[in-house]
Amino acid sequence: MLDRYVKLKPFLPLMGVEEIDNLLLNVRQEHDIDLLLAKLIDINTVTLELQDEAITLADVRGLFDEVVGEFPSANERLRLGANDDRMSDADCMSMASRVKKRRKMQQSCRGFMDCRFL
Repeated sequence: MLDRYVKLKPFLPLMGVEEIDNLLLNVRQEHDIDLLLAKLIDINTVTLELQDEAITLADVRGLFDEVVGEFPSANERLRLGANDDRMSDADCMSMASRVKKRRKMQQSCRGFMDCRFL
């Protein structure tokens, strides 16, 4: 949404509608939006990196350290022992436990050979 506003910003005054002037942002607000967009791009890059299948635990730790250094407000949510009510939800935890159980079953079944045709 912010990105759309930045793209449309040069064309808004050309509409010639005086009522829209009250809705336009001032210079300071536009500067704040530009800074916010830059931060969002940085955070989006980190989230995409965390979704990579080849990422190692050391890479994840490095990314978290970098995010906490860059955005000190994230330290509250990312610190050791941080408690987020959304993550303690039973549905989320049961889904994670089901995935772990399925992976465990797949690994245990790999040791068995197919004996149907004996």
